Amino acid sequence: MLAKIWANGVVVVLVTMLCLLIVIRWWLEVSVAGSLLLFLLGTVLYVQAVSALGIFLATLVRSMPQFGLLIFRCSSS
Repeated sequence: MLAKIWANGVVVVLVTMLCLLIVIRWWLEVSVAGSLLLFLLGTVLYVQAVSALGIFLATLVRSMPQFGLLIFRCSSS
């Protein structure tokens, strides 16, 4: 399970940076103020926190439908 989480996390971080560099900077020609490294670090922290929350909530329930309802409940609070 850890390999799937890390693989998805890496994909999310890479696509976020590619979108920032290609779409925002090159295609739309918008200058980005601030540190890209700090943004990348915040993205990694966010992905890890959401993954940890998902794993924690998955340990509390017995089925996928319950997990879906729990995720919906947590995101609407």
